[in-house]
Amino acid sequence: MTKSALSDGSGSRILTEPLLVWLDSAGAAVVEKSLQNGFVDEVSQSLCKLISALADHSTNYIAGHLASPATVSLLPSSATLLPRPGQNKTKGQLTQTFLKLLLAYTGFPGYYGVDEDVSEMTLGFWYLLQEALWNNDFYIEEGGEPSIADQQTTVDQTTVARELYVEVVRVLRRKIKYPGPGKPWSKDQVEKFQVYRRDVGDILINAYYVIRDDMMAFFVNELTSQLTAVHQSQSGWEDVEATLHCILSIQEALDYDNAPHLPRLFSSEVLGRLPTASHTRVRRTTLSLIGTYASWFASNLDQPTTPSRQELLTNAVSYVVQALPDATLSLQAASALRNLCDANRKLLAPQIGAFAELHAGLAQVPDSEKSTVMESIASVIQALPPADEIPPVEVIVNPIVLKLIEILRSPTTQSNSSYKLPPEAREAVILQLETLSGVAKGLTGSTINDTLSVLEDDAETEVALEAIKVARADQRMVHLRQNILDAIRACVEVLGHDAGIGQALNELVKSITALPADITLISLPAPPLLEIVCFALQRQVTASWLSVAGILIHQLSPPPPMPLQGQDSDREKRQAKERAEQDEQAKLVVSNVLPVILSTSLSVLGGPAGMEDNPDIVQEFFTCLDRVAQNLPGNFYMLPPGGLDALMQCAIRALTLQERYSLVAACTFLSTFIHRSYVHSNLESYRVQLINSHGRSITHAIVSGLAGQAPRSATTNLIEMLSTLLTRCMEEMKVWLKEVLFSNDFVPSRASNEDKERFLKAILGSRSLKKTREAAQQFTLVARGLEGTSFGYASIST
Repeated sequence: MTKSALSDGSGSRILTEPLLVWLDSAGAAVVEKSLQNGFVDEVSQSLCKLISALADHSTNYIAGHLASPATVSLLPSSATLLPRPGQNKTKGQLTQTFLKLLLAYTGFPGYYGVDEDVSEMTLGFWYLLQEALWNNDFYIEEGGEPSIADQQTTVDQTTVARELYVEVVRVLRRKIKYPGPGKPWSKDQVEKFQVYRRDVGDILINAYYVIRDDMMAFFVNELTSQLTAVHQSQSGWEDVEATLHCILSIQEALDYDNAPHLPRLFSSEVLGRLPTASHTRVRRTTLSLIGTYASWFASNLDQPTTPSRQELLTNAVSYVVQALPDATLSLQAASALRNLCDANRKLLAPQIGAFAELHAGLAQVPDSEKSTVMESIASVIQALPPADEIPPVEVIVNPIVLKLIEILRSPTTQSNSSYKLPPEAREAVILQLETLSGVAKGLTGSTINDTLSVLEDDAETEVALEAIKVARADQRMVHLRQNILDAIRACVEVLGHDAGIGQALNELVKSITALPADITLISLPAPPLLEIVCFALQRQVTASWLSVAGILIHQLSPPPPMPLQGQDSDREKRQAKERAEQDEQAKLVVSNVLPVILSTSLSVLGGPAGMEDNPDIVQEFFTCLDRVAQNLPGNFYMLPPGGLDALMQCAIRALTLQERYSLVAACTFLSTFIHRSYVHSNLESYRVQLINSHGRSITHAIVSGLAGQAPRSATTNLIEMLSTLLTRCMEEMKVWLKEVLFSNDFVPSRASNEDKERFLKAILGSRSLKKTREAAQQFTLVARGLEGTSFGYASIST
């Protein structure tokens, strides 16, 4: 069916309807026998495949005839071969019979992957059917008015669809239930069943779009009944866990503006009756559910609930905190707590005392989750007024920094700093760095600071930022930030050679730095951190340190705020002055940093096969330099003698690499550098010298890459760079292109002299990027011998 001429769903009279009639009698008997035996034999397996194939083929037909009163009118060739009773039924009856057979396989008794393997075969259809139901116009002619009969059919279709998906939900909820105790499964069986449960979760979302609010009502009512049965010892927790998993799965489809049953879910009626000890699986699912629905508590606060949102949120947080000490649940508990605290900062801020108790009991939390818990606590602290943040920030950060310094100064660390650290000392350092990163992330606002970024010139925002600046100036915070900086510096100096510690340091630096709109009480300035990064690069060049350097350089000179309409001129002048001072400071800092980045990186990349063996370093090196070129291109021209030439030679050589990401990064840097050099008029004399010295070599690398030297996937980037050169130095390009294309050392290709002439004429005569791209793509196909091939055109279209 999928490969025939009728694979698009056509041929209902020759394929769909005859099969529906046959399945109404013969198919039903096979399914009934399988259900009675509890076993799918070879015939039943084949029937399931046939039903699944017909369902995929005829989805639109099925969606349009769920309640159709029209009778089947088979072709004579089919009518003589099929049972008469089925031919007398309506299309709606045959369709509903077919769906019952399909649903029987979807809900076939037993556990998928253990007892049966057919239920998964039909899952995809329920997604396709829901899509078809949404798109079905029930065959009303365009522009026409539906008749009374059509309107009744529509009502019937909707009713049948809802009843169908209600039954699908009941069946799937039963199918994803885990077995009770005493039924061990192999690892493969468990993994297969878990994948099946995730797939079922996706189908439940489709079911929700048909059933809507009744689905959540069904699940919550089921939960209350199941909990009553459990507490009366009439059943186990497996049914409860399956229902919780269903609610967890449909969260993304819910509209929080219209979710009246969620208050019951988080009240004492449901959440208050769920286990807080033992029963690991149901608790794990509950924790995941709470974390997934964390944002609901802060939504629609103007709509009262019973109990109140505050009480419901407290219930959820309490449930999560109780699970933190349990090593088997701490991951899910910590993640749920982070989501709750991040989404509900303002609601939780009045309960900061309770979080102080949580911090005091942090020793009970497994080390692997301490950073996540600290991030959660910091999120709540961030919702306090900046001045009120100071004491709790001191309380949670000082012990981390002091512990880190204590480890670094210990005789064990000092004596082993040049070698491999003892495992316990190494793990302790990484734990403190990760915990400090968690605090830094938590103190960075989510929605609040997003607003600050957008409304950076708003008066209210300016007041808020000023309050943060005042709090940062408090001597306690100044001293704390200096201690953090000293600890980071000591880590790099003593232990920077360790890859694991280096990675933890990278993450900390990224977390604890911020753009002006996102600054926190412990945010560190970029200049001293760049100094530390340079020291680390001198010890060992890594892609991660180069990535951090690029981020910090960007923070030195961030994009200016967008001026708002009606902004007063005094503020505008003040901001312009501050911006000028900021740019001057950035130039000064980068003038000290850039030579170190270049010398250390080129020492690695300049050696034999240095670029080929270190593609990650190449990519981050040019990405970092692109950050400099965007805002501070003049700093490249201030490099020590020979520095810029060495960089350009490295970049040009990178254009010949076969590793795509390295080549693309080099392309992007060169395009940005050349473009920004032309934007700044004061760089004219420098850029003329740059173009005269390296322009022809760059052109040679670009055109050679298009002709076959570079991977096809980088063609777009090379074309963009070619367009940059054509835009900025057209006269020089007329000479260079001709010299390169017809030189004796041009890369061997399938392009003839006539093809080269045609390409040269096309790009020099083009006035748009589109024309340049088309000409370059055509030359690429010709030069690579791909002209006229579907493979060639497919490769350039992507």
